[in-house]
Amino acid sequence: MRTLIFFFSLVLLLSGQPPRGRHHDDESFAERRVHDLTRRFDLTESQRRQALTIFTEADRSAEPLEDRLEQARRNLREATHRNANNAEIDQLAGIIGNLIGQLEAINAKADTAFHNTLTDKQREVFPRGPRGRKGPPRPPR
Repeated sequence: MRTLIFFFSLVLLLSGQPPRGRHHDDESFAERRVHDLTRRFDLTESQRRQALTIFTEADRSAEPLEDRLEQARRNLREATHRNANNAEIDQLAGIIGNLIGQLEAINAKADTAFHNTLTDKQREVFPRGPRGRKGPPRPPR
């Protein structure tokens, strides 16, 4: 696994792009997710490689949408501060909703692709949701 991480980091370094991730550490979001999934499902080396590919691609697909979502939320905040009319607020909120929907689709497709790499025994655990809970994630407090 260390070799895979080293190779992935080397490719990013040679491509001239900073390492991807939502945090400022040495692992990408996809790598952290694969480490967590490996711990939860006892993934084989082949499954780890497949999962890393799946979630790295999902992360790359989501990045421009996340940037647009951040900008759309900023635009909505600015519109409310300048007392924009209801139609403009509705339009900006619709853009946000559309972007969130696209991000959800990317994540669902990645989860589906990952699910297809699991054994029957591993699939028994997978549907339980994040960190082993049943159902969708809890809303932020």
